[in-house]
Amino acid sequence: MATDTPIFRQGKWSPEEDKALKTAVEYYGEENWNVIANEVEQRNAKQCRDRYMTLKAGPKKGPWQPHETAKLLEWVKYEGPTEWQSCALQIPGRSARQCFDRWRKTLKPGMSQRVWTSEENYILFEMHKRYGPQWSLIAKSLKERTAGSVRKHFFKITKTLENYYTAPKRKLSKESIVPKTPHPKKYNKNNFISKENTSTEEDKAKSKVTEWFKAFV
Repeated sequence: MATDTPIFRQGKWSPEEDKALKTAVEYYGEENWNVIANEVEQRNAKQCRDRYMTLKAGPKKGPWQPHETAKLLEWVKYEGPTEWQSCALQIPGRSARQCFDRWRKTLKPGMSQRVWTSEENYILFEMHKRYGPQWSLIAKSLKERTAGSVRKHFFKITKTLENYYTAPKRKLSKESIVPKTPHPKKYNKNNFISKENTSTEEDKAKSKVTEWFKAFV
C-alpha cells in the first residue's frame, strides 16, 4: 500500500509558526529537529532548524563587512542565487531578506556602482515629476540602475537640499561684512572694500546649489 508523501509549506513563516517553533525548542532543546517539526504544522526538520537559527541570531543592521560579502558571493557561486534562508545561516546576524537584497541591489552582475552623471540626474527628476515615485518604471530609462538604487539616490539628493535650505543660518558680525575704516596714516586703497561689492560665503554657496539644482529639476 502506497503512502502519501508529506507536503511541506514553503515561503514566509507566520507569527503563529514562529511561536510554535520557539515553544517546541524550549521543550525539546536545539538538537531534536525531527521531533520539533512534529509540533510545527507542515514544516520539516531542516526548515525548523534554519528558521530557528535565523530567529536566534536576529537581524544585523549597518553596512556589510568585507567578510560577509565574501561569504555571500561564495554561496551564490556554488549554490546559485537561491535558498536565501540557508545562505543566511552562513552569515551570522544577516537575514534571508538582507542577503537577497544585498545580491539583487548591489552584487548582481550588471548593476552599476559608478557615480551618477548629470544626464542621469536630469532623467531621474524629469521622470519623477511626470510619473511620481514609480521607481521600477524610472529605472528602465536608466541603464544598469535598479529601482532600489534610483529611489535611494533620489532621496539622498532631496535630503541634502532640504538640509541646506532649512539649516540655521550663521549670523555674521558687522565687522565681518563691512571692514573698519583704515587709519589715515596706514590707508591703502587695496584694503578698501565697497559695501556694494561685499558678498558672503553663504550667498555664494547658496547660488551654486541653486544653479546645480536647476540643472536637472
